[in-house]
Amino acid sequence: MKAELLVGKASRRKHHRLGSGKIDLEPDARKASTRLAQLIEPHMAADETKHSYEALVALGAIAWNLSLVPAQERGDLIREAVRGAVSRGIPLTDRWLNDLIERRMKLFPSEERWIESYEVTVKPDGRLVILVATLSAG
Repeated sequence: MKAELLVGKASRRKHHRLGSGKIDLEPDARKASTRLAQLIEPHMAADETKHSYEALVALGAIAWNLSLVPAQERGDLIREAVRGAVSRGIPLTDRWLNDLIERRMKLFPSEERWIESYEVTVKPDGRLVILVATLSAG
């Protein structure tokens, strides 16, 4: 399966292709699926499988939601998330999760939506797609 930075939403809008074959994320830059893909993109492997991509998306969603928790309350939740991931065989560390949280805050400082759920699907041509449902803060 080939991993590509392709995102989806229930509306199934067409994505704008650039000459290089990459996806132009600007038209849908506010979509949570686009933003989640941008958050985890530096950690994607060229030969990403659906299973490994689902794990990466899950960690990205955890980091995303933890970034919305006040900093003074975040430490215990990070340690709990790391313990849970490690117990499932996912090699997660506090530092890596904190780095992802900081990246989310840097990329999208005014973002207040919580990721309620996500799904990774495989297109017929092998591309991996993220579908995201969010909840507004408040």
